[in-house]
Amino acid sequence: MGCMLSAASCNKWWMDDIIGTKDYGAEQENITKLGENHVFFLPYLMGERSPHNDPNARGTFIGLTMDTTRADMTQAVLEGVAFALRDSFEVARSLGIHIARTRICGGGAKSPLWKKDCGKCAQYSGRYSGKMKMNRE
Repeated sequence: MGCMLSAASCNKWWMDDIIGTKDYGAEQENITKLGENHVFFLPYLMGERSPHNDPNARGTFIGLTMDTTRADMTQAVLEGVAFALRDSFEVARSLGIHIARTRICGGGAKSPLWKKDCGKCAQYSGRYSGKMKMNRE
């Protein structure tokens, strides 16, 4: 099981507190090229526990320039969480576990873009519903 201390709450923090919007869908409409961003976000706003148990880990944006847009930063938040979740997938893979299905739950599960992004970042093409099924290869 991969679990983050602040997954969808990173997006909530960014949308609600920093840019001041409740219309998450409208903010995500400008994101069209997943994985093609020069801005990166480390989503450790409350430390981390899986797979890097570090309560002192902190979040940050990396790669900002004068050309960085609001959409770039929004995309970086979504992708930062997706790549952090990938860390848990990589641990499972290193143990010989094949993940056939997984479930995304919580607030982030409401975003089709974020679910697609999580799949792309984790190099996962399976289903996003049902119980997680793990098979040893």
